[in-house]
Amino acid sequence: MKRIFTATLGILSAAALSFAGVQHLLPRPQLLSENPAVQFSLNRPIELKVQPQQSTDPQVTAELTSWIVANNGSISAQAPTKLIVELVPSVAGAEFQEEAYQLTISSDTLLIRATTLKGAFWATQSLWQLSETTNSLPGLTITDWPAFRIRGYMHDVGRSYMQFETLKKHIEKLARYKVNIFHWHLTENQGWRLESKVYPQLNGNSAFSRHPGQYYTIEQAKELVRFARQRGITVIPEIDMPGHSEAFRKAMGHSMLTPQGLEEMKAIMTEACATFGETEWMHIGTDEVRTPDLGTIDWTVFVPQMVAHVRAQGKKVVSWNPGFHYGSADIDMTQMWSSSGAVTPGVPAIDSRYHYINHFDMYADIVALYNSTIAGQPKGSHQYAGVIVAAWNDRILPSDEAIVRQNNFYPTLLAMAERAWLGGGKGYFNTIGVNLDPLDQGFIDFERRLLHHKKNHLNTEPIDYVKQTNVRWRITDAFPNNGNPATVFPPESELQNAYSFNGKTYATRQATGAGIYLRHVWGPATIPAFYPNPQPNSTAYAYTYVYSPADQQVRLQLEFQNYGRSEADLAPPAGRWDYNNSRIWINDTELLPPAWENTHTTKSNEITLKNENFTARPLPLVALQQGWNKVLIKLPVGAFSIAQVRLVKWMFTCVFVTPDGRSEVDNLIYSPEKNNNPGKEILIAAIDNANDFLSSITIGSAPGKYRQSRVDELRTAIEKAENSLGQDHPNTVYEQEATALTAALGEFKQAINLPRISNAKKKYWYTLTTPLRNGNTNNTIAWQGNNIALKGETLSAAAHKQHWKFIPATGNSMAIVSRQDTSSCIHPGSAYNSALKAQPYSAGIAGWNLIPTFSNSYFAISSGDVQMNQTQSGQNYQIYNWGGGNNTTDTGCQFMIQPAGIDGGDAADSLAIRIDALREATSGMTFSNNPGYISESSYNAFASLLNESETALINSNYDVVTCRALLAGLNTAYEAFTSAINRPLVSVTDSVFLYAITVQRDSKSIAWQGADATMRAATYAENDPRFLWKLKKLNDGTLSICDEKESYYFQSAATGTPPLILGRNGSQTAGGWNFQLIGNGPWFTITNGTAQLNVSNAGTNYTMYNWGGGNNLTDFGCKFTLALKAQQIVSSLTPVSVNNNPLDKLQIINRRIVNPDLFPGIQAFTPSGVAIALNRELPAGLILLKYREFTGKTVVY
Repeated sequence: MKRIFTATLGILSAAALSFAGVQHLLPRPQLLSENPAVQFSLNRPIELKVQPQQSTDPQVTAELTSWIVANNGSISAQAPTKLIVELVPSVAGAEFQEEAYQLTISSDTLLIRATTLKGAFWATQSLWQLSETTNSLPGLTITDWPAFRIRGYMHDVGRSYMQFETLKKHIEKLARYKVNIFHWHLTENQGWRLESKVYPQLNGNSAFSRHPGQYYTIEQAKELVRFARQRGITVIPEIDMPGHSEAFRKAMGHSMLTPQGLEEMKAIMTEACATFGETEWMHIGTDEVRTPDLGTIDWTVFVPQMVAHVRAQGKKVVSWNPGFHYGSADIDMTQMWSSSGAVTPGVPAIDSRYHYINHFDMYADIVALYNSTIAGQPKGSHQYAGVIVAAWNDRILPSDEAIVRQNNFYPTLLAMAERAWLGGGKGYFNTIGVNLDPLDQGFIDFERRLLHHKKNHLNTEPIDYVKQTNVRWRITDAFPNNGNPATVFPPESELQNAYSFNGKTYATRQATGAGIYLRHVWGPATIPAFYPNPQPNSTAYAYTYVYSPADQQVRLQLEFQNYGRSEADLAPPAGRWDYNNSRIWINDTELLPPAWENTHTTKSNEITLKNENFTARPLPLVALQQGWNKVLIKLPVGAFSIAQVRLVKWMFTCVFVTPDGRSEVDNLIYSPEKNNNPGKEILIAAIDNANDFLSSITIGSAPGKYRQSRVDELRTAIEKAENSLGQDHPNTVYEQEATALTAALGEFKQAINLPRISNAKKKYWYTLTTPLRNGNTNNTIAWQGNNIALKGETLSAAAHKQHWKFIPATGNSMAIVSRQDTSSCIHPGSAYNSALKAQPYSAGIAGWNLIPTFSNSYFAISSGDVQMNQTQSGQNYQIYNWGGGNNTTDTGCQFMIQPAGIDGGDAADSLAIRIDALREATSGMTFSNNPGYISESSYNAFASLLNESETALINSNYDVVTCRALLAGLNTAYEAFTSAINRPLVSVTDSVFLYAITVQRDSKSIAWQGADATMRAATYAENDPRFLWKLKKLNDGTLSICDEKESYYFQSAATGTPPLILGRNGSQTAGGWNFQLIGNGPWFTITNGTAQLNVSNAGTNYTMYNWGGGNNLTDFGCKFTLALKAQQIVSSLTPVSVNNNPLDKLQIINRRIVNPDLFPGIQAFTPSGVAIALNRELPAGLILLKYREFTGKTVVY
């Protein structure tokens, strides 16, 4: 029986493949059919039939001979068992013929068909992998080819010399995984690493600022090129010019950009091209030309001459992008190196954006690398050649091994090798981000195969990566720490799935992986990580429980700032893990940091990076007890860039490893829920993901939103999964339900609303704005005329030049047509980093596609590689082609598409618009019983009315009268809804309500400062009576804001100065305050006529003033929320004097009795006499209390 597997349809799972070697193939083959009934034994004589090879060819004969002998076989010319290599015109079924091969194994014949010797060589590498643990192969047919023709890596030996044998070893090891390019960055400011006999002073010690005298001879360079070619790898040498050339300037005494320097460089390149005569490519750099590199010749003269000169030596030329600006005929290939790197139309491009492994951590970045497409493309083409991952050495590392180990070299290279061979991916690096999906079977299978190769072919290499797909965490929402990382929050006292703090709920979500980024940054942009919108001055907590089957000693990989190998960052301060003051406790015992070897205080790349990263220091020894072990991590952060660390990585790495530090610890279970069933953990994660995404979206019919009916479908799927958690299922059932919920979430994401397509009868107009860019100005795309650059302007509802409609274009794209001139559209024809223009519309014109971003309700707008970007003042707010077609993080690339009107609309359209407006008005409201908020029951009732109206509108054809009646009913219901928003409760004789009053400015709460003292606000402290205020109604209807005992009240002062003081309460009967709700809440202004409460800023220590004129609704110091913190019983149900009832001293804060020790044996009941447990939150509503012979009542809110 034959079983056929296609890599593009799914992973070749271990369960699906019977033969061990097939399970471990890396990269996975494109097509494979297995015949387990057939076996090919290697330990016998075999006749080898291969055509002769030149010394510069991949050495197929030598490779196969070594393979046969290594597997106890022998070569015999007359043996009945055959191993045949045939070069054929084409390999049937292969999409890329140049390196394609077909490998067929039967009982007595092993046949390799390939179009080139390189393809045949890749077949031999598959044979090595198949026989890694056996010398008996299964019957099979593999048809295989690479998706991209360039699959490479770069070593920056210009900055840090690497031993020649190390380079050879990497070539030999990586050929096993069909890597075919070694980019050799030979020159830098720090040193000229290629021997020159024309100008030997380039290799003199005085030319080097690092590793003096260490360079590669001409003979070594020739040897390495041939060594690589014999293993299917092409060397691309790089001589960087005219930037990064300080070593040249030191040696020669002048810049390359001088007449003398130009002629010298031509002579140097003639020599270098001869040295690398057996390779077709030469890289000339051209990036980052800075002031020290400048001379008397402009680089616009220098670079074209150097390109022409290198071409004249018979070489094709590669250049960095960004770098010199070339026309399509001026360069042979570009290499995109930063987030702004872009293709030159018609010129093949290598993708190295987001592929700098010196910026990678050990665990999270490899997830994005493996799942990322290459240059946003599913497979290669003439324009998109492939990928090179780069290890830059700006910072000195102590050894070759340190470069390999700290850059996670082999795991990342294997991830790249598989992706570049298979093609595909889930999206581009900066879009998909670094979060590990626990249901990502592709990565789980890759990790399994990676760890197999770590233990076999790579078993002597420095690899610290261990299994992480089974490591689960719960991470809290971030608590605001107001710049104090030492602030203690509730998780340090008790681990829960959610916390209540300062009147807010902080949830937890599951995360998977040994390395977690809470916030990830790449240059000026962030990469999607755990928090969608991380904020500075925050504190997070991560926790899990780890089950150990026995008491044992293990080691711990742990770090909180992965130090990039191109950064001059300072080591952490003594006694701390990092500058954020991160901490970790294992079984409630804190694990302290090591002694840092670097103690310097001035940044320098010339100071060796020592034990800052966990890969460079002894791992701490930890005692795990049998059973569950608690791990709690505290993760504060201040600013995201500080003087000591340029790019603060809000992250952590934490995983237990064997005592030798080499492998994961067998049979450990990581579970925040203490769950022994891994399938249930995966289902919990899937539920978290779905709930998380639901909490981030907006309901409505406008573009970027989701219809309520779709939301209800997903919520039903979530509820089904949640119900399953309470049942006892086998592991596989939970996994299936997790897969089903994940699929439902995927379908939901695709159901995002798009703009309505206009037709001859109805024209739907929209504005295209970037609210995250430029505030509220210059961010709405406006038509300026045909062939004139589009420009961002301040939104104006009446401006037809800002209105656009969408109509069908080629494929699934849409043309975007102006309302100002309906024959004009936004044309995607502009060059990269230049202004987009409007041009006359014509049928067949290339259209635009909308890509949802990770920010709520926003789209990226692209047409292939062309992407709309709203620039800033430096480009006169013009709309540029910038972003590469897949940038979803830059604020100028995130567009909100908002309705601007309908031509030809009817009453049904008006009703639809009103429904959406009401959703918009209520979507941000939070359920709470506190003032300024709406109760959940009121919100749900109004939301149901909106849902019913929308469903009826979608499913029915209403006449004008019915639509108008529905519209009037909605408006009436909305008025009633807004009037139901909670107002502050006024204290009376038998009920006292104590509030914290918090201003929007820095979230400070009003605090009593002492008798007749100036009023100020401060950081709220739980259970501190200075922050508690009650409201008492006065004779004129205003409210006195006073302390619990009514000893003091808020007293207004003259406008501006003096500050507000707390007056003594003698006989205040009038002149209090009014609480005016701002919009739909939750903010209030607090006024009396023209008097208005205001909290000043930190510069005046948050002093309170009478400022605002009584009508200021926008200043952060004039906007207040009220949070009910305590209730106090002041009446009894028995004829006992109030003053003699001890229950008067009982306090309820956040629905809990805060001083129960004063009342031993106290009991609580509902009005119907049902007992209420007092060891948890009290139920809302009236409760009765009994303590000895005393009784009391209160209403819990």
